[in-house]
Formats: sequence, structure tokens, C-alpha cells
Amino acid sequence: MGILKNPMIGIPSGKVGEFIIRHRYGKEVIYSKPKKYKATKSVPLKNARKKFRITVELAKMIKSSALLNDVWKFAATPGKNSYTKILKANIKMSDPDTLTLSNDITPGMDVINYHGLALDLFKVNLKPKGLQLEYSILKKKSYDLTQYPVYIETIIYAYNPVNESAKKKHVFIAVEERIEKVILGGPVKHLLTNNSIQRNTLNEYRDAFVYFAIVTPNLPGSPPIWSWTSSCKVVINK
Repeated sequence: MGILKNPMIGIPSGKVGEFIIRHRYGKEVIYSKPKKYKATKSVPLKNARKKFRITVELAKMIKSSALLNDVWKFAATPGKNSYTKILKANIKMSDPDTLTLSNDITPGMDVINYHGLALDLFKVNLKPKGLQLEYSILKKKSYDLTQYPVYIETIIYAYNPVNESAKKKHVFIAVEERIEKVILGGPVKHLLTNNSIQRNTLNEYRDAFVYFAIVTPNLPGSPPIWSWTSSCKVVINK
């Protein structure tokens, strides 16, 4: 957009070549005409755009958690900030139309060995009262988790809508809960209640991927500790 400081006398409004001239508040303003782009028919390009779109949705969901955002900020992974780090780590894991069990809500194994927790098992069961998570934190002498507030981070990606005409083909649900008692070296069961997981929303879909991680806050003098991402598929409606 440009403004004519010394406009010609009687200059009309309208199109002039590649420009559009309009009168605004006593001034003549020049706009460049928007260029037309042909929609690509290339299947690889279309799939790349779809992968990028769904990965952006995941990245925004991860960033909505202050704890997860701090973890990605601290992680020594490629990217200028937490958002680009999440995108770069996940875009190669996504499919054009859906996420996969390989997507991560926390930085992966290449970083985890530097400052992370190890999980021994991860299972998910859909119960009448909610979503039951079963996990185990391996003992590691490097960290005394009793000195940190420890949180469960869960992101649920529900897909395959029951109603084929549904506008939303998938939905994200994020749950963050503090672990009151940290148990090392043994299986622990934790229930995400129907209220926290928005069971009514989940029931509109047939399947879901559950992404799970354990993190601590970024405290002064104590950077965050996190586990790798564990994931599992859950059948919501057969």
C-alpha cells in the first residue's frame, strides 16, 4: 500500500495496470493487485501441507501447557524457540491426515539422556469413571523427585468421528495433574476423571491416541526434568 503525496488533478479511483487507486480520508491510496495462485495438484505437496497443518495443531496444544513449553525451551533440540522445536521434532512423525503413536509431547531420546526420567511401562484403559493410566518411573539416583513438584501431562488426540458428517474430524484434549505421591520402581495407576477428559467430547469419536509424560517445573536454579513421551491407542467406540 502506498499514498500519493502529490496526486494528479482529477485522478480517478479504480484499476491502473497492476495497481488499484482509492480515495481514503482525502488521500489517494495505491494498493497492489492481489496475485492469483493456482491450486497445486501435486499429491506430495498437498500431503506436506496436511502434515504441517496437523503438526501445528499439536504444537499449539503442547505450548498451551506452561510446563511443557518450558521443557521444550530448555531442550537442546534444533529450533530457535519452543514452537519451532516442537514442529521440527513432530512433523516427520505425523501423517498427512492424522498424528501417529510416534509423535512427542516432550523431547525424545536424543535429549532425554541429558536431563530426563525413564518410564518402564505405559498402559491406558477406558473405565466407567474415566481414563485409567498405568505407568512406572524407573529409579534413577541422579534425581530426588521428592524435592520437586511432579506433574502428569496428557494430551489426547481423538479421531474417526462416530458421525461421518461431523465438522471436526479430530479433537485435542489436554490434562495436567500434579502427582501427590511419587513412587519409583513400581507400577502406578492414575485416573483421569470423565470431567477432566471431557468424556462427552471423546464419545463423539471411535479412536484416540493418548500421549503421556511426567515433568517438573522450571524452578530457579533447577531446570525442568521430564520423561520421554509414552503413547497408546484407545478404542472409544467400537
